[in-house]
Amino acid sequence: MRISRRVFVGGLVACATAAPSRRPECRVLDLGESCILPESLAGFGRTGIPACPVPIDMQQCLAYIVPAATVLAEGLASRFKNHLRQGGWLIFESAAGFGAFEAQREQLAMHFGLTIHRPIDLWAEGSAVPYIDYHWPLRTKARDFSRIVPIAAEEAEIIGYAGGIPVAARHGRFVFLGSPIGPSLLAGDREAHLWLNALIQQTASPR
Repeated sequence: MRISRRVFVGGLVACATAAPSRRPECRVLDLGESCILPESLAGFGRTGIPACPVPIDMQQCLAYIVPAATVLAEGLASRFKNHLRQGGWLIFESAAGFGAFEAQREQLAMHFGLTIHRPIDLWAEGSAVPYIDYHWPLRTKARDFSRIVPIAAEEAEIIGYAGGIPVAARHGRFVFLGSPIGPSLLAGDREAHLWLNALIQQTASPR
């Protein structure tokens, strides 16, 4: 029996939203007041990845997702830096387009060696619905619902663009998302779920 493309893709999305037991080495970190887009936190929660509040035991799992972050508490930023040095992953979804931009820019440069630029409101730039073109860990497009935070390449590998503007990057095992993908996950965007699932598979690969 042949399987249609729609059924096949639907099966992949189901994998992306699987039960927490299938992702024992990844956690969504609830930053509390430092997470300023509740819909983003809810979007990651919809994928089935377990959530945990701070403070956390950094030995608990290999990868952490930080949704809609403004600026991390200084002690937490240092712990994440050490987590990366020990071979862990950090997926950092920036919400600096909505607040604390200067503080986050300084923190990213100090702890993670990344440079970001002032936010851009894509919806104000034109009438077309803006999309983010992701090049890694798989090529796809996901809708953008908000402002983007551009990133300078420097030593990082650019993995996502918004109309030619770099907005997502990978620096070792630190993944920076300058366009919040959580709201797309909450809206059930198929491409967003497939992209995140591919990223989680990368974090689960052998060191």
